[in-house]
Amino acid sequence: MFSEGKTSDVRAAGRDDKVKRERSRAVSIAALGLLVGCSPSQFVLREHQARRALERAEHTEARTLARYELTQSRLFLAKAREAAGEAHYRRALELAERSTESSRRASTLALARGVSAE
Repeated sequence: MFSEGKTSDVRAAGRDDKVKRERSRAVSIAALGLLVGCSPSQFVLREHQARRALERAEHTEARTLARYELTQSRLFLAKAREAAGEAHYRRALELAERSTESSRRASTLALARGVSAE
């Protein structure tokens, strides 16, 4: 049988482990919150992706073959920047994503229309 001293040591070790686990979990949650919840940095990444997609679309003759989609992409990107400037990051992220989608659609249409015109 355990002596009274050993039982209290086991309980103390169990409490220490529990405190360590709780502390570790709290640190993990805080780190995850910083990584996931940092909307300004997420916007910078999405805005860069949208800008690059727009540049690629402009190089596929989308100016003449997919004007509507290219204009739409530019407007979404401008509105995304405006929303980010007002700290409406969720809206800014949505608009930047829509800009990227419009640019990709413009590129696809320009390439398809360019090939069919030849």
